Amino acid sequence: MTLAQDSDDLSAIGGEPGTQLSTGLGDLRIIPKVRLATFGPVSLALLLPLSVPTGSKAEFLGDDSVTFSPRAVASLDTSRVDVGFNVGYRMRNNQSVQVTPAQPKVTIDDELLFSLGVKVALWKETMDLVADAYMAMAVDEQDAEEVPMEVLGGLRFYLPKGFTAHIGAG
Repeated sequence: MTLAQDSDDLSAIGGEPGTQLSTGLGDLRIIPKVRLATFGPVSLALLLPLSVPTGSKAEFLGDDSVTFSPRAVASLDTSRVDVGFNVGYRMRNNQSVQVTPAQPKVTIDDELLFSLGVKVALWKETMDLVADAYMAMAVDEQDAEEVPMEVLGGLRFYLPKGFTAHIGAG
């Protein structure tokens, strides 16, 4: 769910000058997860995320077609530190965007996905330090400016009745 978004000028990407972006729900994601094997503290799993286009592409709330992003997952779970790594492939319809007539078209197509997550129990069953890094790389075009990466960090607090609260930045 997008609660707020804004832009100074969307005319560069085909929007009307002064256009306001809306808030709302993005694409619906369904994520089946299957644990393949466990060897002591190490587990292997498979994620099969499917995204259905329910958000508005024009409002930057979603894609214009179904996407499928299978991922292989490996994790190490100890009493104090947990580490997870996954690698995947996002399949989507080829889309092209041209910001201005003077610039070349940007192709949005299939991507290789990588992520790494770490959790350190600071105060067992009360507070954890968490960090996540995520990277997506275009399969066809692999220039350095086309490899978005995101790093997030924060704290997770365990609340009564199985609820958690998170605070973070990235």
